[in-house]
Amino acid sequence: MNFVNPYIEIYFRPETLRTRNNIPFYKEVSWTFLKNVGNRLKLFQHRLNIVITDTEPLKKTMKFGSIYEYSLKLDKSFNEIADSEKRRKLLDLIYDAFKLVGVENNWDISVIEDAYIKSLNQIDKFEYLTEIKLNRNKQLSGQIKLTLEGNVLTFHVEVCHINKNTKEIFKLFELSEDNFSWNRMIKEFGWLDNVRFGLKLLSGDLWIMINVENGQVEEFKRPKKFDLKKIEDYLTELKKPAYNTVYTP
Repeated sequence: MNFVNPYIEIYFRPETLRTRNNIPFYKEVSWTFLKNVGNRLKLFQHRLNIVITDTEPLKKTMKFGSIYEYSLKLDKSFNEIADSEKRRKLLDLIYDAFKLVGVENNWDISVIEDAYIKSLNQIDKFEYLTEIKLNRNKQLSGQIKLTLEGNVLTFHVEVCHINKNTKEIFKLFELSEDNFSWNRMIKEFGWLDNVRFGLKLLSGDLWIMINVENGQVEEFKRPKKFDLKKIEDYLTELKKPAYNTVYTP
């Protein structure tokens, strides 16, 4: 389920640039672009750092093992444009970074161009739907819907009653996007049985699910590969609240 490859991070040199200009860099934009890349570049466990500097960089790109870096000086007028324009500006910035780094490292540029075109009308919000999975008796289908706002990632479960042709949407839980994109803590999902659908974690030792019969969120712990303490520690780390991404001068 993890499509955030390569991981994109934006840095400021010096860091005071972040608050001095009140630059709201939206994760929704970078995730939308990566969703449309769709792992086609095969850059698993790689990272692209975009570095905003206060002077023109002497070198636009660098590479450190699996980490790529793209540097630029951002025009001061960025802070004066409308929100929608900032999002488009950020998409253009990401596109330019991928193209330049991609040419230097023999990436498939057609994938980058295709992802950019698909992203143009999707940058106001971020949504991602997984594939659909049927339960065992094939009466229900389920899929996970992800929405992102700032650094808060929300998991929803969408369940369709096939015979009735109706759909229900349940909120599963929220977490920091880092636990999904950087820490790679969530990968699998599915049906535990005919009525419970959600996230399969720790190789199945832990499930966080919606019970379709009563609409309640349930946690199912089945220690096999991991002991109970490991499972509890994992849950604590998983549910850490997302940090605030709104920067004010």
